[in-house]
Amino acid sequence: MAIWMFVFVGLISCVSLAQNNTPDYYKCNNPIGGNWLFGIAPKACDGEPFGEDRYVDQHFPHTVFQLNANESVERNRYMQEMYSLLKGTFSEYLRMRKSPTEEELNHWVDALLALVHQESFWSHYRQSESSAPVKHMRGDVGHGHGIMQVDDRWHFLAVENGQAWHLIDNITYALDIFYSGWQRAENVSCVSNGNWIERTRAAYSSYNGGSSSICRFKDTGHKWYRNDEAYYEKYEARSWERYVANLNGSPKTPYSCHLHQSPCEGEPETPPDEADPPYDLAHIAIYGNGTSCLEENGKRQCQTSGRNNLCFHALVEPSQLLEVINVSDSEPSSENTTYVNIQNLCDELFEDQVAPIDTYVKLKKNIYLRKSPGGEAITVLANDSIQKVQDRIWPYDSSAPLYYGFTYEGQLGYMYAGDKNSYSEWTTLTDPPAEDPPHPDPEPDSLYQLADNIYYEKLSLCDQGRCQSSDIFVYGPKLENLCRRVSCKLTTDTFKIIERNDEQVQVQLTKNNKTGWLSKSLVVETSL
Repeated sequence: MAIWMFVFVGLISCVSLAQNNTPDYYKCNNPIGGNWLFGIAPKACDGEPFGEDRYVDQHFPHTVFQLNANESVERNRYMQEMYSLLKGTFSEYLRMRKSPTEEELNHWVDALLALVHQESFWSHYRQSESSAPVKHMRGDVGHGHGIMQVDDRWHFLAVENGQAWHLIDNITYALDIFYSGWQRAENVSCVSNGNWIERTRAAYSSYNGGSSSICRFKDTGHKWYRNDEAYYEKYEARSWERYVANLNGSPKTPYSCHLHQSPCEGEPETPPDEADPPYDLAHIAIYGNGTSCLEENGKRQCQTSGRNNLCFHALVEPSQLLEVINVSDSEPSSENTTYVNIQNLCDELFEDQVAPIDTYVKLKKNIYLRKSPGGEAITVLANDSIQKVQDRIWPYDSSAPLYYGFTYEGQLGYMYAGDKNSYSEWTTLTDPPAEDPPHPDPEPDSLYQLADNIYYEKLSLCDQGRCQSSDIFVYGPKLENLCRRVSCKLTTDTFKIIERNDEQVQVQLTKNNKTGWLSKSLVVETSL
């Protein structure tokens, strides 16, 4: 085996991020060695600086490699569980991002199974005995964390806040980056149409070397080509399959709840039978189309964004997190169902603790802006800078962590803004900067009709630096449950722009992000 196959080459400096001067083996307490074998790659350190052992015991006990067991038997057990878990996680992640063909899904999973081999030999948690501290895999003189080797020099916040320690968060953090390269690889010159192997290799080159290196796998003279060669060797060999008895097995570890940021405790193994009576106790139901509803005594209050379910708590004020139930129906029945503005509920739940959408905040520290909450960094926002709040996300967690959405150079990104006990330590509400006044209300003759009293503003109002060229402004009485004001801005998170010029615009509602009263029947491919 070539020497470079032992080098961890994951999320490192090739991505255009600010480097943190993290020392070697940062917070690496009680380190132990390992071997270049599945599950126990060197080294490993106590995980406790980044997360609690009891959380691993509760959520991921089957993913811990037990070092005191018979190694051969334990490796087979561990690899069976990890294979089933990784395959399920990779598949569901892709389905959350798009509607893939079966062929694409299979190649996506194969690409990532090889990536996990390349990064860490499928190593994450290990333990010498049941009462001992849970160790966490650390490669590259301690800078690489966990199964996807999240590097603390380039992704410091993800390490410091525990994402790199948490098994599923570690995986999805890396998947956000790999997915970007996977999508782009479909249309680059070095990938032949329909050639899945070339697309796989291009996605890895981009993941490992940054977006500018997407065609590196064809440049045998490149100094890092050896990484591409080592990855492809693993991709072809599929050596992990030697340790997996059932390639179609199901994992004992739940993963869907973590992907959807919903609690796993008490989650039923199968959806409730359709004939079951409705739950009388207040709970949150997740339907197949992504709609989530607060249900109590046969009545539903629903929202279609699929996010910020924590804010349903404003309606019932529970003493603890409501149970989240995945139901078998594709969508809620219209009977006894009303729809709510989830962002308004968030304002009600947190009152004056957080900034409303379309207001401004001043930052109290330097902080990363990322492509997704906790995901790949876009830039570092400066202390005392003023930012316009365009989105807010609360993961379903009792501590109510908050991510503000800001636009930077035309791209929407997310900044961690503290939890319910520390919001004021991260930002403060402020006035708009002088060079960025609030958007004026449009004159009636400056609107195009979209559909059923919903209107689209002329592009000229966006040409003075007050909004991005991809932004859409929509007005009308149908939006009363979508915005607090009559007018509100909907970015490309909500609409996909198909064509635009001075005379017409075609817009399409994003498949998995329906908002408020807007529905497919109103806006899909509507010519203005």
